[in-house]
Amino acid sequence: MNDFFGLLDKWRHFPAFPLEARSEVFFALFLPTVLESHFKKDGVKIKPQVIPQFPLKKEDNNQSNNVDFFALSDNGECAFLIELKTDMASISKEQACYLKRAMKKDVDETLADITKISQRSEQKEKYRHLLSALRELEADLPKLRIKPEVVYIQPRPCKKNKVDGFKYIYFAEFAEIVESQGDMGGLFAGYLRKWRENPAKSPPR
Repeated sequence: MNDFFGLLDKWRHFPAFPLEARSEVFFALFLPTVLESHFKKDGVKIKPQVIPQFPLKKEDNNQSNNVDFFALSDNGECAFLIELKTDMASISKEQACYLKRAMKKDVDETLADITKISQRSEQKEKYRHLLSALRELEADLPKLRIKPEVVYIQPRPCKKNKVDGFKYIYFAEFAEIVESQGDMGGLFAGYLRKWRENPAKSPPR
C-alpha cells in the first residue's frame, strides 16, 4: 500500500494526473470519523455510509453538477455536501455558486431533484442504485427538511477563495485525526501532510 501512495505522490506532479479522483476513496473511508471530530462540539454523529458523486440539479434543466460526497448525521438533523480538493488551483467560483444554491434548499427537495434527473438520464440503472442507497441512508429518518452544510476538504487555508457560510477541513486536521486509525490511517496521514504543498512546486529530483 505504501507503493500505491508513493505512486500517487509521484504522479500528482504530472500535468493531467487527477490525484483527487484517484485518492477520493481513501478520503471516503475516514470521512465519517473526520466529520464527527470536526463537529464534535455540536455532538454530531455521522452515519457510516457516504454517497459519492452526489448530483445537484442545475437550475434550468435536468442535468447536474456533482459534489464529491453526501453525508448525514445519525439523527437526520445535519446533512453535509462535501467537496474534496487536492490541488488549490482547482477551486473555482462557479462551483462555489452552485454549492451556495444547494445550501438554500431543503435536503428533501434536493433528493426529489435526483428523481427528476434520473427520469431524463440515459443511466437509469445507475440512478436506481443511487436512489436505493439514499433510501437506505434515510430509511429511519423523518422528512429531511433541513439545509445542508457545505464542507470543503482542501490542502490548506486560502483567504482569497474562502466563502462565507462554508466549513473547511484542511489536510493538517484530516491527518491529525486519521493517523490514529490503524496502519492505513497512519500511512494516509503521512501523505496528506506532503500533499499540503502545491504539486510541482519544486524541480524534479
